Amino acid sequence: MASTRRIKASSQHCLPDPKGVKEVALRGVDEQLDIVKSQLLGWFYTRCGVKDKICSLAIDGSCEVNLASAIMVEKLNLPTIDHLQPYKLTSTHGDVWVTKHTLVPIQIGKYVDEVLCDVVPIQVTHVLLGKAWMSRREVKYDGHTNKYSFLFNGRRFGLVSLTYDQLCIDLARMKSELERYRMEKKRDEGFEPEEVKSEGVE
Repeated sequence: MASTRRIKASSQHCLPDPKGVKEVALRGVDEQLDIVKSQLLGWFYTRCGVKDKICSLAIDGSCEVNLASAIMVEKLNLPTIDHLQPYKLTSTHGDVWVTKHTLVPIQIGKYVDEVLCDVVPIQVTHVLLGKAWMSRREVKYDGHTNKYSFLFNGRRFGLVSLTYDQLCIDLARMKSELERYRMEKKRDEGFEPEEVKSEGVE
């Protein structure tokens, strides 16, 4: 809205291109739609680097612990240690026992950190940061812009969420990763999996 007011004020001296004003307005609407769509999914999604690989990262303030995808941990050869207090994690996909955790080296721009995560077969992100991370980093959330900020080594960093289209690409990629992982596991166990066919996909 602030940008629109500035354009109107300047019109007293020079008439702006109507097409340009329309494009600015539409771009603002698209950004707001992306925010609404991502909020409807319940988590804040962005991306991070893990051992020079681009990974999906989500923040969920309702989750008590930090989680790391078992597939990511295995593919990147992240060392794991036995969990001192194993527990059962309940999710929409069923109950799983959490028996391992790992230190995940994450990088987002100039923010470089190691986060202790429980290793679980999570399917919709590679790294999930919960209350365990948020409480240590003095995290603040702006629901209007759908942005997180946090404190690390005396400096405040900001996180910008993925657009809805970017998120759909990441979710599709992780689904494909999961399918390949399951097929590889079957081959390792001596089974020859049937060809996976998807309707509408060549």
